[in-house]
Amino acid sequence: MLKYLIGSLVLLLILVSSCERDQVQENLEDCPEVVTYQDDVKLILNTYCSYPGCHNGGIASDFSGYNEMQPYLTDEFFVERVINIQDMPPTYAEEGFQTLSPEDIVTLSCWVQGGYLED
Repeated sequence: MLKYLIGSLVLLLILVSSCERDQVQENLEDCPEVVTYQDDVKLILNTYCSYPGCHNGGIASDFSGYNEMQPYLTDEFFVERVINIQDMPPTYAEEGFQTLSPEDIVTLSCWVQGGYLED
């Protein structure tokens, strides 16, 4: 009985998360003409990622500036963790867990789709 309950919960979580990703993909059609780091992305990253104890050049990869994050702007790292899996920011974040809003995820997705423009 416990196996079925756990299996059902796992299936439910997969279904819910896949529906959210579908919504993000649909919203990509709403991308503005240009999304840039300076105008659109920097505030999101400074709010959710680049703070003491996380991606500010201390313990983990450095998201404190455009040039600092260049090595991490890959499908395997940024896209996979932030946009696809959506496990960043993590629930154990020192600043208190804050999940990215669907709008923030769309903005970041548009930035990726546009080629990670700086200005």
